[in-house]
Amino acid sequence: MQALRRALAKAGDGQLAVVVGIVDRLDSRWNAWNLLAPVRQRLATMDLPRQLRLGRLLFLPLEPLLVPAREWRRGDIGVPRTALVPLIRQIERGLGPMAQQINARLEGTTTDQTEAVHRVGSALWPAAAQVLQRTPISEEWASATGLPPSDHTHIAGCVAAILSEAVWLGAAALRGAEGEKIDDAEFRAWQEAATARHPEAAQPLTATLLTRFPRAVRALASTPSQTIPESPGIEQIIDFLLARMDSVSGPDKTACTNRTLQRHAALLVQFLPGGPGFRISRRAQLEQLRRQLAETCVSHYAESLSRALLAPAVAESNKRPLASLESVARDLRRLEIAGRRLGNGEVYERLARLAGQEIAATPHGNTVARARLAEILAGPETALAGLAAQRAAT
Repeated sequence: MQALRRALAKAGDGQLAVVVGIVDRLDSRWNAWNLLAPVRQRLATMDLPRQLRLGRLLFLPLEPLLVPAREWRRGDIGVPRTALVPLIRQIERGLGPMAQQINARLEGTTTDQTEAVHRVGSALWPAAAQVLQRTPISEEWASATGLPPSDHTHIAGCVAAILSEAVWLGAAALRGAEGEKIDDAEFRAWQEAATARHPEAAQPLTATLLTRFPRAVRALASTPSQTIPESPGIEQIIDFLLARMDSVSGPDKTACTNRTLQRHAALLVQFLPGGPGFRISRRAQLEQLRRQLAETCVSHYAESLSRALLAPAVAESNKRPLASLESVARDLRRLEIAGRRLGNGEVYERLARLAGQEIAATPHGNTVARARLAEILAGPETALAGLAAQRAAT
């Protein structure tokens, strides 16, 4: 195992992507995932589309709440990552033949196929919530988590509440991706109804809503011009959300993906001065977080731009269709837009312009596809400048 880990640490990005694809296709991959421990930070910057299986699809709605086991404390809003394995096995057993049917439907589906994720998830999430509510604790719980059965009751109840509401959350996310604006009244109506249905999970539900839809902070205000009401429950939610931002901006970047950074940056803006979630007592904390997250967004953008987009787009030996990199370019563009609101706008502009020109000016590959990538990343002027440079060189 140690030898394999050392070999992976030295592997190129292409080799690492192949290994991850193999691991994702394994029926049981919990031990195999230990292989990837030394390269998790690299994987975060590569932002690879991941093969979906039941376990990964099951907990996509829980992603904003997952915390390292060492950071979890009894009564916290978050869910310790060590709980995932026993909960997945409990759900798989409870679903019976449906578990195999879900995996069959997921064959060939990856995490970037949002409509397919929502379609299959809409069948899985409510059924999994019912399983958690009616089936007993799994035998692996204590050995996997080191926690007593009473913690299982609390954590499984929280997970079941989120899963039972995941269909609406996913549908709202798809609507937002298609350009439809969800107003504050709809966010407020869902939050009130969901917390009424699951009063024991009111804080996790609200934290999930705010993480997935940062604009929903306004929905918690009595009017759009007012800040959200001060209450112990809201304060605990904000503390949790800010702690998640702080952990992503800290030395452990293994959970630092484009998606998490986009969400954190967009949410932090809501808590800065002028935002509906601002508290003057938090000014110093918020300013420190703004600086940290701004730096993290820039460094992640630069590394992801180089590793996940520029390198494959200009490589003559690249076998990946350039059109398939458009989702990477759009994701980077979204990170840039979110990160700019925290600062460093000129850095993003320079990095995007240089990369876009290099992609457009590359002498091999499909010219239209390369120009499209450059346009998504840095605008039509940059794409045209790169094409002009290519013509001048040839």
